[in-house]
Amino acid sequence: MKIFLDTNILFWLIYRLKNNKPIDYFEKLASKKQLYVSTFVLAEIYTLKEKLWITPNQLKKFLKTILTKVKIHPSKVSSWKLSKYVKDKNDIQILQDCLDSYCEILRTKNLKDFNIVEIQKNLDIKVTDFIS
Repeated sequence: MKIFLDTNILFWLIYRLKNNKPIDYFEKLASKKQLYVSTFVLAEIYTLKEKLWITPNQLKKFLKTILTKVKIHPSKVSSWKLSKYVKDKNDIQILQDCLDSYCEILRTKNLKDFNIVEIQKNLDIKVTDFIS
């Protein structure tokens, strides 16, 4: 099963680290599933790094650790046709990258920004915030 991770999932993982909570579940998930992020997601993390509580070196170490477990999909230009499925224009690219990497599941913490029913029905992608 292929799972695409939205930017906010990586942010969520970083904040879990802040609370010194283990990310063993991530290791477990990565051992059972194929995890994907896109170059767009990585660029968003890097661009928004000022909002993170961790230092640049800690961010590099975190991403290096996480990225050894995921596949990186290069982002292409997003299709305006996908705009009807999302409320946030940045999520058009996320949805496009998920489609381009042939993922069956999109993990996000912003469910409200996606038209979940229509995405499932028309694009055959399950959008969820549940990480298991």
